[in-house]
Amino acid sequence: MAMHKRNTGINHHRFSREPLEKLFAEEWDEENRPMHGRRPTLPYLLDPTNQHDPQEPSERDFQVAATVIQ
Repeated sequence: MAMHKRNTGINHHRFSREPLEKLFAEEWDEENRPMHGRRPTLPYLLDPTNQHDPQEPSERDFQVAATVIQ
């Protein structure tokens, strides 16, 4: 399965020479896909009130988080 664009970090071109980075990025992508009635992880991480109805993160938020995870 291809990674979702918004869960792709800035330096994803390094996957070919850094397989561990690719593995972490793929796991993060899976955690941040709304599947099986489950919401993505990032909105909860960025919600200071820790509620179940967090605001949707911006595309930049997703890109920064994916880059840090990678």
